[in-house]
Amino acid sequence: MPATRRHVLRAAPLVIIPTAFLASGPWLKTAIGSEAMTWLAAAVSIFVMGYAWYIAICFQRGQDEVQKAGADFATKWGMTAGQIAFFVLLALPPFQTMVGELVNQPRGKVLLGMTIGAVGVVLLQAIGTVVANMIWWKSHRDPA
Repeated sequence: MPATRRHVLRAAPLVIIPTAFLASGPWLKTAIGSEAMTWLAAAVSIFVMGYAWYIAICFQRGQDEVQKAGADFATKWGMTAGQIAFFVLLALPPFQTMVGELVNQPRGKVLLGMTIGAVGVVLLQAIGTVVANMIWWKSHRDPA
């Protein structure tokens, strides 16, 4: 099987599962209730993120040291740049108007909610980074 087809097949669940979930959302909400739907949405989100992580790990297995160093650099600085870009977008009036119209709510409420959500994600990423670093250092520390 050609590599391109294999990559498409491997990535297909990243599109199929969220699409199926969103398409069946109204039916599921009436069938299982709103609280169960929230838990199911969380489970689908965790699965998709975990599967994307799995694909990334599989892709990195075939890389040499230089390619891995490039990926590490991109991960380190790309996340930071993406976070900064999001906060810059929040400051732009056309973006503010667009998100307000998407959810049919006043711009201020939407921006406050998005800002709180983004700050929460950044804080959780920072905490996760610190914890992962502590685990790595603890596992690599000299037992003597």
